[in-house]
Amino acid sequence: MKRVSGMQQSWTTTTFRAVCLPTKQWNPIRDKREKFQYIDVSAVGRESYEVEQTETLAANAAPSRARKIVIEGDCIFATVRPRLLRVAYVDREHHDQIASTAFCVLRADHARANPRFIYFLLRSSFVVDAIANHESGASYPAVSDSNVLDCEISLPPIPEQEKIAAVLWKLQRAIANQDRLIANTRDLKQSTMNRLFTHGLRGEPLKETEIGPMPESWHPTPIRELREFLQYGISSKCGYHRQGRPVIRIPNIVDGRVDTNDIKWAELTTKEVASYELASGDILFIRTNGVIDRVGSCSVFRDELPGALFASYLIRARPNNRLHAEFLQYYSMTAQGRAQLAGRGSPAADGKFNINTPAIDSVLIPLPPDKDEQQSIAAALTTIDRKLAHHQKKRAALNDLFQTLLHKLMTGEIRVADIDIDTSEITAPPGATA
Repeated sequence: MKRVSGMQQSWTTTTFRAVCLPTKQWNPIRDKREKFQYIDVSAVGRESYEVEQTETLAANAAPSRARKIVIEGDCIFATVRPRLLRVAYVDREHHDQIASTAFCVLRADHARANPRFIYFLLRSSFVVDAIANHESGASYPAVSDSNVLDCEISLPPIPEQEKIAAVLWKLQRAIANQDRLIANTRDLKQSTMNRLFTHGLRGEPLKETEIGPMPESWHPTPIRELREFLQYGISSKCGYHRQGRPVIRIPNIVDGRVDTNDIKWAELTTKEVASYELASGDILFIRTNGVIDRVGSCSVFRDELPGALFASYLIRARPNNRLHAEFLQYYSMTAQGRAQLAGRGSPAADGKFNINTPAIDSVLIPLPPDKDEQQSIAAALTTIDRKLAHHQKKRAALNDLFQTLLHKLMTGEIRVADIDIDTSEITAPPGATA
């Protein structure tokens, strides 16, 4: 690890091994257990950096890799594909449980290192790079526990470690809170969609139809009666050269919106541009995908990129005056809508799935006779989408701040020794060194 100018003489160069205590392996013969929570590599979230979901196993059915005893305050670092960063801090819920031998367990010696500081240090890019440089194995790259434990690190005094860990822990808690709000908002959206597309807005009695219950005045209506035309996109080659016209592709159809973060461009003739230029309100369906549930997913184009064209793996539908475009877009996200669209996908020779224009045309929509009701339903769901986008944007900003501070604090570029911050949340749990 490179020492930067911000690192002062109070920081010491050492290794994880020198500041951690020995850990124990579970011996099923000597340590009799009826059952335990098993922490394997997949149990650690790649975004949360927490143990998210363990499997409760009977001790007599334990896999051979279930051997490492972990206690509250331990840090676990996956030695298989270390750059994927399966790192977690063991909380009270998983105290005295069993982790896979695919983890290196680091148990901080509280006299020398704060456990939360060790946890965040293991997530620092320069530490991960230093460990991953020891990878061996082409198809299953891995490092050893010794590669992790013998990694050279720089440590500030304990009080500064605690303050650094406190800053990062508060930020991580804020990110986790946004994750919960995002999950709750998505659940709200799904339940609201299911309710609105089944019951409508006007309290009408329901009737049973071939696509499920709906208000009495609504009718199951095929898309072919609700569009002016369906059209496959351009097959011309496109690239990132930013010449010609922007082209909307499959990666740009995300959660019912057109994402403009990854755009390619194509140079076409005037005639081709006239044939494939998108108009605001056009609906873009994904025509082919390796994941069946993505087939038939759609988003409404709202002039996010004026003059944009659409690629060959998309199908454009231009709604007629009976259909509000966002009404169809949101219906396609319901369980009922996905069952119809993805259910019409057919396997292709390349292992992907395709949907064609006749299949889309045959999809039945629960259609209110009054277009105003369609618009009101779409508006209600758009409001939830705005709330979702707000939380996602806030989460992204917090994550950017976290990544910046993680690097600057762990290299000493930013010092926190003199700041006044509550460190009680990250002090060592009682008995963790026992």
